[in-house]
Amino acid sequence: MQKDILLVEDNQDDITLTMEVFHMLGIHQRVAVVTSGEAALELLFDPQKSKINHWSVILLDLNLPGINGTQVVEKLRHHSTT
Repeated sequence: MQKDILLVEDNQDDITLTMEVFHMLGIHQRVAVVTSGEAALELLFDPQKSKINHWSVILLDLNLPGINGTQVVEKLRHHSTT
């Protein structure tokens, strides 16, 4: 199944809670989860992976280790296809 919701979160409790809400809404199968800004950027900008998924919604934790959520947003803003 194609994923169209990207959840970027490093806290397992928050991932679990969010996925429970998505499950109650019946959309949990549409969600891809990554735990770092680097992994999010790879999914968003890798040509092979971006052909597989088209993201309608990105839920992004701003306080990620390494590349944080704010830096991910800045890279999205500067990318021509987003």
